[in-house]
Amino acid sequence: MAASRSAAALDYTIAPGGVLSGQLRVPGDKSISHRALLLGAIAEGDTRIDGFLAGADCLATLAAVQALGITVDGPAAGRVTVHGKGLHGLSAPADVIDLGNSGTAMRILAGLMAGQEFAVTLTGDESLSRRPMQRVIEPLTAMGARIESHKGCAPLLIHGCRPLKPLRYLMPVASAQVKTALLLAGLYGGGYSWIKEPAQSRDHTERMLKSFGHSCIREGGWLGMPDGGNLRAARIEVPGDLSSAAFFLVGAAMTPGSQLTLENVGVNPTRDGVLRLLKAMGARGRHRSARHRTARHRHQSRAGAARHRRHPGAAGGGGLRPGRHPHARRRRTAREGERPAAGHAGDRKSTRLNS
Repeated sequence: MAASRSAAALDYTIAPGGVLSGQLRVPGDKSISHRALLLGAIAEGDTRIDGFLAGADCLATLAAVQALGITVDGPAAGRVTVHGKGLHGLSAPADVIDLGNSGTAMRILAGLMAGQEFAVTLTGDESLSRRPMQRVIEPLTAMGARIESHKGCAPLLIHGCRPLKPLRYLMPVASAQVKTALLLAGLYGGGYSWIKEPAQSRDHTERMLKSFGHSCIREGGWLGMPDGGNLRAARIEVPGDLSSAAFFLVGAAMTPGSQLTLENVGVNPTRDGVLRLLKAMGARGRHRSARHRTARHRHQSRAGAARHRRHPGAAGGGGLRPGRHPHARRRRTAREGERPAAGHAGDRKSTRLNS
């Protein structure tokens, strides 16, 4: 009887809900919002960020930047202005820096703190304190920072070092967060630092560094980061988060008669897997883009379902079909993504999907 009740509790009935029509914007990209704050803090001048995601994680990073002596205006209607003080303008915080539940902020900020001339403690909530930080601790320690942790987890007490030692590091796991931490630490190194990933992770940081006037280089699969120099303030327009857009893209692609426009969605080629997957399953795409006046890309995503093809054996009324797994194209896409576009953290595309 208990087993029967348990099985019944897992039964769900899903019915079609009609077409998806209209026009909308999804929230800004969280990864880019984090990076824009930190790069703006160490750039010279005022960095304006539009489309900033004012969620708990990004607000924790904003508070951390303020604790490090940087004035930040906003967020107000999605806009934040960071009054940067340059590469060596951060100051010691009066207390520990609490990053809430943001693992991204913890790992990326650890890289930035490794190159400072003061000590700082990074902490977070109970969940964050259980997440592993050893992957970022080890390479930063090799660069000369001294980091105390609780069995490889937060809180992290970081004793910075300047200059840090140049690093040549083969990452055991592809991670955009660890890569970003090492790139930021590399700004404070005594020469070029080199990083190699086993697979391409999202390249937001490399693209954004170019917008701030500090470019990385690639040689033979290695990513090189020159030390020193000055970052220049930039105007950053944060694109909509493709992860948030994915629900609507899939819904429109699989529903006959849908006509849905998603504006200003970021489609960085190193994280556009949902679009490649939909295409592999039979959805047809149409893109519309317009170049932004600051040489960044600005795009819209349009998803529509004009006609469905029922694939033999497909259950239900959906029109998508099994297709070639998009990972078959992953390596080529990653190589293409190694040549950043004109300085933006992620292309914004107009994608019209027809199943």
